[in-house]
Amino acid sequence: MEKIKAGTVLSVFEPGEFRKNLEKTRLFLEKGRCNNCDLVVFPELNLTGYVTGEDVCDTAIEFDFEFKTNLELLSLEYSISFLCGFTEKRDDKFFASHVFVQNGKFSGIYRKLQPGPPELSHISPGNEIPVFNFSGWKFGIQLCFDAHFPEISTIMAEKGADLLIIPHASPRGSSQEKFESWKRHLLARAYDNGLYVIAVNQCGLNKRNLYFPGVSLLVSPSGRVESFCLEEKETFFCFELSKSAIAEVKTHRMKNFLRYRRKEFYNNYPNIKS
Repeated sequence: MEKIKAGTVLSVFEPGEFRKNLEKTRLFLEKGRCNNCDLVVFPELNLTGYVTGEDVCDTAIEFDFEFKTNLELLSLEYSISFLCGFTEKRDDKFFASHVFVQNGKFSGIYRKLQPGPPELSHISPGNEIPVFNFSGWKFGIQLCFDAHFPEISTIMAEKGADLLIIPHASPRGSSQEKFESWKRHLLARAYDNGLYVIAVNQCGLNKRNLYFPGVSLLVSPSGRVESFCLEEKETFFCFELSKSAIAEVKTHRMKNFLRYRRKEFYNNYPNIKS
């Protein structure tokens, strides 16, 4: 597809209330269908809610056959693809995970590579950097704190990503303050790698008294904010992305920085003695 339309969900999701959060997920998928979206992006941990410390163990769920099937059925019911997140229990470990469900089929999972400081005591880091295929596009998923590590974006770009999707569950501050914070690093991720960036945060006050400022933005492959939404209330906000904007950067002699990246040098850099 030359163009895709992505809907982003700005809403609060309650910790430990999986059934309630799943029903809210269903309602937003309906909004995605009504807005003719190709893809709906939910914020980090929308199915289990955001908590830290030992409470993580109480909200986590296993990504088993029944859970996967429920998500696939939602995708079929609304004829839409989507990304959603949860705290995943896997053996004796817990991960902040995000899954991609495409055309009624589970299409992959991403486990947060860089848990944030409040999460380190109970969230294990993932060890894979996948890139997903969607209607002729390729995209990578990062979760919140991941976006502060440029290497992740570079690896995804070198794997062919046209787009980085970065769901957040980031409390503190106002929507404007969060927006300004995001601009300091997300524009660089897009500009240096010649790809789109979509980011969305949970929005609202949850029952654990954590307040999430509502922000959603689209950064162009040229590193400019193309569209954004700042809200203090539940909102569904859409973006349109075009392959031609990526092609303009990729074919440009000066803008396609990855073309000139010295991969062998950087790969061997730890072995270079100063």
